[in-house]
Amino acid sequence: MEHAILSTVGRRIQEAFCRFCVPIIVLFGCATTAWIGLYTDAIPVWLIYFCALSVPFTISAAMWAESRQRRSHLFVSIIVLAALLLYCYFLPADIDASDSVTFVQPIVLGGVGVLSIFFMPFIREKDSDVAFRTYAQELIFQALRAAAFGILLYAGLAFSIWIVNTLFNIEPHWEPYGQLAILCFILFTPLCFLFSLPPMDKLIVGEVSIIDKLIDTVSRYILLPIVVLYTLIMYIYLIRIITLWELPNGLVAVPVSVLFIGTLIVIFLQYPVATSNRDNKLSRLLFPFSGFVIVPLLVLMTIGIVQRFSDYGATINRCYVLAFNLWCYGVALYLYLSKARRLVPIVASLVIVLLFTLLLTSLFLM
Repeated sequence: MEHAILSTVGRRIQEAFCRFCVPIIVLFGCATTAWIGLYTDAIPVWLIYFCALSVPFTISAAMWAESRQRRSHLFVSIIVLAALLLYCYFLPADIDASDSVTFVQPIVLGGVGVLSIFFMPFIREKDSDVAFRTYAQELIFQALRAAAFGILLYAGLAFSIWIVNTLFNIEPHWEPYGQLAILCFILFTPLCFLFSLPPMDKLIVGEVSIIDKLIDTVSRYILLPIVVLYTLIMYIYLIRIITLWELPNGLVAVPVSVLFIGTLIVIFLQYPVATSNRDNKLSRLLFPFSGFVIVPLLVLMTIGIVQRFSDYGATINRCYVLAFNLWCYGVALYLYLSKARRLVPIVASLVIVLLFTLLLTSLFLM
């Protein structure tokens, strides 16, 4: 029994190393860099960003190569790492949360890397959106499970360190907790995520499961009423400013963005049941008309953004908000015309818009 368990674990680890050799090497490099950073301030900013950005992009390259049934993703990963190294090396030397170059733009690029993990395996696939939804659901589940394991491991070991220090009258130091955080969150959690991912051919399943039906119930009777409530509040506000003939609050972009993202989440969660049951009246109404209903609120958001530009001038952050607003228009039109038949173009278009905006703002700053 024990031999069988050890054999299974060993086989899973060996498979993971074959599938994700570059991301695993990158993770150990990140952990080494963070470990050295505990004892010195000499770690350059560009290396910190390179370590953080290289993880999602190399995982994306590995998943893409696996979906194409290619033996190695090493060549693609080397190209990606070289491009990231070039980008990070020319970043400013100091991290400033108020500076869009050293703070906002790398975060946007990291978001692009994370999103690319979801859609890159399906970039050339047709009629694969149910599989994409199942794949994305499995990725999120495995990531949350790995994060939960990492948090539990860190909490248990950190508490044991505290007990030893307290009972044996040892002067506490912060270094053991930092070292433990590196081992748990930079090594254990990502490795647990990678080791738990089944191969693509076993991961992608097109049939509706009991979990899909449970998610459908939650999204239908909890999330959807919340989205409807938000929509009613925003329309009441729209009627109010039209009646009073006044400009909207400049921060109206926040609730409209939350409403739009919430609508997409409901569509995403409803997708498997909706596609398996073409007589689903809720889906026939929700999928095409959700984009149509939200367009007036997107206009309200545009007016608020233009007002912020007029009052406070153009900034990199406002450019990203404007780009997101324009992307929302495109997605709303796509939902209405296509009745949300495909999900992959929505995610892929967001990545393209973010990369295009990142390029334009970088050229503007130069």
